[in-house]
Amino acid sequence: MPIVSFKLLDLLNEIGISNTKRLLSDFFCSKDDDVEFFIRKKAIPYEKSDKARTTLICQVNDDKEVIEIIAYYSLASNVFHLEGLSKNLQKQIRGGAPTRRNKHNVVASILIGQLGRNEKAKSYFSSNALFLELFKSINEINLLVGTRIIYLECRDIEKLKDLYISRGFKLLTDNKGNPIINDSNNVKLITFVMSMKNLKQILKDNKITNV
Repeated sequence: MPIVSFKLLDLLNEIGISNTKRLLSDFFCSKDDDVEFFIRKKAIPYEKSDKARTTLICQVNDDKEVIEIIAYYSLASNVFHLEGLSKNLQKQIRGGAPTRRNKHNVVASILIGQLGRNEKAKSYFSSNALFLELFKSINEINLLVGTRIIYLECRDIEKLKDLYISRGFKLLTDNKGNPIINDSNNVKLITFVMSMKNLKQILKDNKITNV
């Protein structure tokens, strides 16, 4: 049976909130409680309040009805603060544009809020395939609304660090080379970044067109 992607908002309009909640409630991720909690409890409220947009990777039957959610990712537009970064890194992120006086030192960015696969799914969807779907969505956004950088935050866990580095992300460090820590709700998070230039190159290397 085919695997297709759905915008959560489209699914809500198509099958209603009750059926959508039922599908989301079957999502299971033992590796990251936040990934499971978000899709079950926060994805719909965030969608309705325009705080984030969630894309669902789903298995469908011959009538194109969703059988199960295999994976998902959530994106949001945001500004990325450059304070605390080295001048060279700030210049790279800004693309050489100078910081104006009396202006906040920020650039337009896309935040990857959540990303994960459903361990209960009967169909297999590789991590590589999930990241390519994510990158294609980000590229489509960038074609409409320019952005300099993509970033995400995660716990300081070696497997997660290895995963994101292997996908082309760079661990963000301060002027002394130490990882920048964001204390969110008493949870210490590290930040990974990727330039749009690097993302487009990854898509080209994987023979993804329209980049």
